[in-house]
Amino acid sequence: MFRFSRDKDQSRGRRGGRGSNRGGSGDGIPGNRFGGRNNGGGLKGRQPGNALKKVNWDACMLEPLRKDFYVEHPSVRNRSRDEVVQFRQHAEITVKGDDIPNPIQFFEEGNFPSYVMDGIRRQGYAQPTAIQAQGWPIALSGKDLVAIAQTGSGKTLGVSCKTLKMIRGI
Repeated sequence: MFRFSRDKDQSRGRRGGRGSNRGGSGDGIPGNRFGGRNNGGGLKGRQPGNALKKVNWDACMLEPLRKDFYVEHPSVRNRSRDEVVQFRQHAEITVKGDDIPNPIQFFEEGNFPSYVMDGIRRQGYAQPTAIQAQGWPIALSGKDLVAIAQTGSGKTLGVSCKTLKMIRGI
């Protein structure tokens, strides 16, 4: 933990204070490879990356960032509006927003690679939790998502960016 205020034991130059006899600059910060007591405590001009050139982004041609990785399974696409509403009610899923994709009901509908499906089967999971069923299609579609659910409901596996990248091999 860092403190930005000093009491009298931590004041500059006092024996026993944080800055004394440690190779630091006397201000409570121990010496480091860029400064410290040897050069008067100055870090200016000696920062890592100091020699980096500023990028002129106007002159760069960047490829568009792809955010939509969701491939809707035919079963999910072909569900009636009533089936989707009924599933959400049964699973206690509340959604707000425009153009929200239908939830998946089975892991196979997530179009996950075989190694992911093998891992899911080995773990003995029968079907996705509510947060996973609705969260994966939203997050993989590149939409913003705020997910609220109880502890142990599968939120981390449901909406983690790292998980989504692993699943899609991004």
